[in-house]
Amino acid sequence: MGKLCPQEETPVVCINSKWEGMSIISSVNNKGTMRWKIFEGALNVGILIDFLRRLIKGADKKVLLILDNLRVHYGMPVKA
Repeated sequence: MGKLCPQEETPVVCINSKWEGMSIISSVNNKGTMRWKIFEGALNVGILIDFLRRLIKGADKKVLLILDNLRVHYGMPVKA
């Protein structure tokens, strides 16, 4: 069981976790609502397509998609 700290000190909890090898893809709409997906490894075409399908399925309006020049964005399934 952890110790209680004095009232004038801010408690700090140290967690032994490693984010090495983890990635995240996210989106935000014009109202500030965020959606994200955390996954192991690097982003690939399959993960991107899955994220986009879920994003479109949950959208009640049109989706404006802005991508940077990541190589995955040029994959054949993404272009189709």
